[in-house]
Amino acid sequence: MHLTVRWLGVLVACAALAIGVAACGSSSSSSSSSSGGEETTSATNEGASTTASSEGESEASESELSEGELEGNPAPGSVKSGPINIGAYTLDATIPIFTPLIKAQEETASKEGANIEVRNAEGELTKEIAIVQQFIAEHKDALVVSPSDSKGIAPAINLADEAGIPVIAAGITVEGAPIVTYVGSNDEEYGEKLAEGMCKDLNGKGKIAIILGLLGSSPEYERLKGIEGYIASECPGLEIIDKQPANWENTKALAVGQNFLNKYGKGELDGVIDEGPEGVAPAQYAHQNGRSEVKWVVGDVPKEVAEAIEAGTVDTAVYQNPTELGSLSVEDAIKWVRGEASAVPRPRDNLKLILVDKNNVGSIEPY
Repeated sequence: MHLTVRWLGVLVACAALAIGVAACGSSSSSSSSSSGGEETTSATNEGASTTASSEGESEASESELSEGELEGNPAPGSVKSGPINIGAYTLDATIPIFTPLIKAQEETASKEGANIEVRNAEGELTKEIAIVQQFIAEHKDALVVSPSDSKGIAPAINLADEAGIPVIAAGITVEGAPIVTYVGSNDEEYGEKLAEGMCKDLNGKGKIAIILGLLGSSPEYERLKGIEGYIASECPGLEIIDKQPANWENTKALAVGQNFLNKYGKGELDGVIDEGPEGVAPAQYAHQNGRSEVKWVVGDVPKEVAEAIEAGTVDTAVYQNPTELGSLSVEDAIKWVRGEASAVPRPRDNLKLILVDKNNVGSIEPY
């Protein structure tokens, strides 16, 4: 295939980026469970194909997107003839929220007559970069990314931009590189909802601890900002006495929760907020070990959280719809490639956040 000078330059830059990452090491995030082996799923429906894979070459988040980060995107041109080819990846397909998200991405692409290839980066930044580089080499029409490191993926996203490939961020934004839009929840608002739930559960007064996500990631940073901001302005009777990271991992969340319960006796700790769903395990531990007085508020509502709310071990959770997230991310990519820029919300396409407790847990669909 004949390559233009522009494409040769992009491919050379890809090679240089790969060498640089190999020399400097990688940054990665951890999930609640590790991915084992290699899994590939493909489906074809009326000319549309979808693939989810976990290959060697190849988951409640965003921050403020400056106008400069949006200006670099290629303007939508004439409507593309033939099927639209989308490349997508998730930071770790074993994180529960990504299961319905990926399914929705695949179903939406099929419905729209587009082709989508969804890959699993297994929580490794180096794999994410390699996936983006391969998508560039394959001349994808658009990319949908859910990075583990919002800043670390920026050099690869810049290469996609230079190649004229628009990028949509799904669930986790990109910092330092141009994207078309971010689809997902406003994580500062998400944190505010977590704090609102705890304020409600403790009637506006009490000492609380926070189980943090992956330190430095945009969801962790923005959610903590929202928690602290809400408490300062809306619920000053809550006092944060401790916070420790668990990196979105169940085993670490359990260890952190046990630490809180051992460190602070009855009357010294009234509630715990977990920025993710991993708070279920320490909440169950608390109820099994005579500490049922401690209130638990968690982020996201997979099935185990819904069951814990019904059982009374978790008091409140913040719900974001992963199916909506997956569908909107692909819809926005297709609209952009088709030249329908005015139909794509920018700089954000925000999801609605809902507080869930015993009163309304039956009205939502856990994942």
